[in-house]
Amino acid sequence: MRDVLQSVMTEEHSATEQLASLLELERKALASSGQTPLLQAVIDRKSETLKNLAALELRRDEALRALGYPAGRAGLERIARQDRRVGDTWARLKACIERVRRASELNAALVTIRMDSNNRAFESLQPTPPRADFYGPDGRVTAFASA
Repeated sequence: MRDVLQSVMTEEHSATEQLASLLELERKALASSGQTPLLQAVIDRKSETLKNLAALELRRDEALRALGYPAGRAGLERIARQDRRVGDTWARLKACIERVRRASELNAALVTIRMDSNNRAFESLQPTPPRADFYGPDGRVTAFASA
């Protein structure tokens, strides 16, 4: 069963590396204008990768439980202290997960910047309502303000 766990964790590491690569592509698309088709393709591939990672996590947790360890990080930390091979894979996986976390945070910031820019552009296209402190064409403030 340790071989199964090791295999699943290796697959999980590979999928996490793929996610890191997709996040890099996503960052480049977000930083460039006119990259909407690329961005959509990256988002679709990212969604597939995340589904795969979720399935791998379930398999990993099953393997941990079958070996008598708790599921999740607690079980991984325990078995990693006892099995050097699993420990090495877990260390590589954690490092990759951290890279993915940082890339995801950066992309979220880029999305926020892009949304703010789009909102400002949209607002600049909207007609500006007349201000009450301006005089209208007839020279009266109230006539222009009620328009």
